[in-house]
Amino acid sequence: MNTLAKQPASVTTRPGEEKPTLPNGPPARRVTAVERRARILYVIDEPQLRRLGELVLVRSGYDVHTAADGGEGWEALQHAVFNLLITDHDLPRLTGLELAMQARRAGMRLPIVLVSGSPNALRDPASSRLGLVARLSKPFGAETLVETVAQVLRVANGRSECVGAMISVLAHVARVQPFPHGGINE
Repeated sequence: MNTLAKQPASVTTRPGEEKPTLPNGPPARRVTAVERRARILYVIDEPQLRRLGELVLVRSGYDVHTAADGGEGWEALQHAVFNLLITDHDLPRLTGLELAMQARRAGMRLPIVLVSGSPNALRDPASSRLGLVARLSKPFGAETLVETVAQVLRVANGRSECVGAMISVLAHVARVQPFPHGGINE
């Protein structure tokens, strides 16, 4: 019968003290806070692009949920909390702008990125009232998607300030088209 080694009264160690040990094992490690993975809703109607975007974002460390149309996206938004919505403009059932409008009407304050292959859709005046944080022109690469998501989430979490010159850098590097009134979080 194995007996457990006597545990120390305190598991906190001071400089110069020995770390507590587990019976027959290595020294115990301190528990550190694990950073929560950002939850992204990725709404794209083209199956291959949806799967590719999901794979790229999951490999970049995000928790990704997908939807094939605006209606599915709206259902997902009502049943789960997301840190970011990326939506195509041209979707069946609800367009990307209609999805964003419903989210705002419901009081959802998550950042929204609009994706489109049409320059006119990206310049739609209705989009400025919805508080969209970025726009991506199709086609875009995996690096552009990851850089845009990282920047948007960093700004949304208040980890960095994005004003003036930073918006210009972001627009150039990530090919994000900022809104005419200054861009992020108008």
